[in-house]
Amino acid sequence: MMKRTLVYCLGVVACSLLVAGCATTGSTTLIDSSEKPTTAALDTQDFALKGEEMVSSLLVSGALDKAARKPAVIAMGRIVNNSTLYIDPDQLTKKIRVALNKGNKAVTDTTGGVLNTLDFTFSGKILENKTRDGHKTLRTYTFQLSLTDSQGLAVWEEEKEVNKLTKKGGLGL
Repeated sequence: MMKRTLVYCLGVVACSLLVAGCATTGSTTLIDSSEKPTTAALDTQDFALKGEEMVSSLLVSGALDKAARKPAVIAMGRIVNNSTLYIDPDQLTKKIRVALNKGNKAVTDTTGGVLNTLDFTFSGKILENKTRDGHKTLRTYTFQLSLTDSQGLAVWEEEKEVNKLTKKGGLGL
């Protein structure tokens, strides 16, 4: 009798879990309603913050310590804008160059030096992804940077995001 009751109870629990797992709890929102709408555009503060975060990541990584000379020589390569905004990628590049030159671990080549005089080259992309939820749009801008050595090997990479929430008919749309 006890064995039969235990099997019955286990069956009820299993069915309850199955039904609960299949049940829906309402609509899923992609965007947290507590976030305040803002402009869709990136601003100088976004570039300053992400540039600082990326340089900090690079300095902590130890990649610059592997250069043959001290300070390392870095060419600032192309940063491609793959977003829908008109962005001057030099805003990000400049923030990174200034921070690296102040950090005394690297100097930056601004003349497009010959490859054999360089230790590293920076390159990157700015990407955009849009997600809509009702009257709100979340734009995520992703900054991707790579540091490549003179042999063409990536020795450091980083990715940082900036989120911009806009409301239809409001700011930025």
